[in-house]
Amino acid sequence: MKQLTKENILKNQVDTIEQFKVLDYLKKQLSIGEFNVFLIDRFTIKVIDKNKEQGYFKYNSKIKSVDFYEKNIKNKEMERWKMDLNYIKVGDYLLPNLTIEKQNNERINKYGAI
Repeated sequence: MKQLTKENILKNQVDTIEQFKVLDYLKKQLSIGEFNVFLIDRFTIKVIDKNKEQGYFKYNSKIKSVDFYEKNIKNKEMERWKMDLNYIKVGDYLLPNLTIEKQNNERINKYGAI
């Protein structure tokens, strides 16, 4: 975790393009000079206000927007899904049977929970 100085913020001195996009968003939406700003990871910036309340702003590369979180959500803590594509033989045909499995082994298929 690296704290940004006012000069870093003014000159957009961050480590990644995603951090730049988050910082640009924060500069447009907040009075960023009133906050302590920290680089958390390549997608996330943490801000702390004068009341010691904190928030995390993370760049979502899939939808190209900035998301806000009250707590830091690390990639390894996010719920991960694993998709398996299996085939079922029905008569002379092979039909796909898509099964999605959560990290805690809860399984669902295209019809719902298994």
